[in-house]
Amino acid sequence: MGLRENKRVEDYLLEVQTAAGVQTYFDKKDEFDNSLAGILDPSVRTILRKQFNDWKDTFNAGQPLVEEYLGKGREKEIERVNALDDLSRMLDDPRFSNIRPQTQGVLREMVQAYKDYRKQQEVFEIAGGNADVIDIIKVGTLQRIRELSAFNENTQAAYMSIFSRLLGE
Repeated sequence: MGLRENKRVEDYLLEVQTAAGVQTYFDKKDEFDNSLAGILDPSVRTILRKQFNDWKDTFNAGQPLVEEYLGKGREKEIERVNALDDLSRMLDDPRFSNIRPQTQGVLREMVQAYKDYRKQQEVFEIAGGNADVIDIIKVGTLQRIRELSAFNENTQAAYMSIFSRLLGE
């Protein structure tokens, strides 16, 4: 499950060297995401996206190690998708059906909410849908999964380790 794994020295040094830059990047990204939350006008949202992308390009040019570190996020995303698949298989496995059935029910709802969001996202992207609509669906999904995660410590752990990152929180 990847719970215990030795970290390579190179990876550790990269994390240490980039910690401040990564924090700056995510602070700016959070600020950008929060600014989009209250704006429904597509033209204003487009301008804000362009401003953020311009800032990001300039920031990455001056912080190549941060860009490399953030690039490894793709690998982490694959790991999260694999963890989601593992969770789905576990929930579908009849051998585990009698272990905490209420928790499993909440986890199933969380998985289904995420899968529904991904289906809607794919449909909008194929149809050339507006990115703002996709953002609104994403926010609603994130809110729903966050509410479900309050059920207990297991659902909170699933939220923090899988869903929050898959949904870009």
